[in-house]
Amino acid sequence: MAEPTRPRAWRNTYWLLRHGRSTANERDLIVSHLANGEQPEWGLTEEGRAQAAAAGEQLRALLAAANGSTGSVNGGGSEANASSRNGGGSGKNGAAPGGGHGAGTLLFLASPFSRALETAHGASKALGTSHGTPQLQVEHALRERNFGDYEMTSCSNYEKVWEEDAKSTAIRPSGEGGESVDDVAARTLGLLQRLEAQHAGQHIVLMSHGDALSILAAAALGTPLGQHRQHGLPNCGIMRIG
Repeated sequence: MAEPTRPRAWRNTYWLLRHGRSTANERDLIVSHLANGEQPEWGLTEEGRAQAAAAGEQLRALLAAANGSTGSVNGGGSEANASSRNGGGSGKNGAAPGGGHGAGTLLFLASPFSRALETAHGASKALGTSHGTPQLQVEHALRERNFGDYEMTSCSNYEKVWEEDAKSTAIRPSGEGGESVDDVAARTLGLLQRLEAQHAGQHIVLMSHGDALSILAAAALGTPLGQHRQHGLPNCGIMRIG
């Protein structure tokens, strides 16, 4: 598949936010099927809930300081290249060129997975109302990448998938519903294109998962899709685009 087309210039500012530490992370399990991921048992741990609150406070500071600077920060608030805890992989956070946008009503779009929704609720509560009451919407395009037959297996299997990703972005994990990098890029960049058409000058938080966000970042920033893990985020890591 050809590299997805991305906007020449961003009309909005996007804050990519990965979910906090989840029970799946804690139990070293891949939980990527929607039917499983929506279940409350696969939500956040106590540590994850604390990370979500900290991410909300960090977002508040980032929004207040949005003045045209760019960069990516981790959930603790420092600019850093952070290693991903999604299956033990590592990567660098990315940054997008371009200026910032004025603060309007903050829009939160979140994956329907319980760990993502819990993070979104915790972060938006900690964020407060300095930028208007955040509007939280469930967005299925932000759901976790489906890892097929690796469902409910060890997170060490992420590395096997990523090795295949580097060979070809069209390779799907075996099993019903398994998604390739190309599949995830199409749905996540499609969401960005839709948001760009519908909004202008707005700050939008995209609350999602490790691979969904790293693939989205690669597609949006022009990184070869097979190298998407360069943009891997830790739990509650934040990346700015636009």
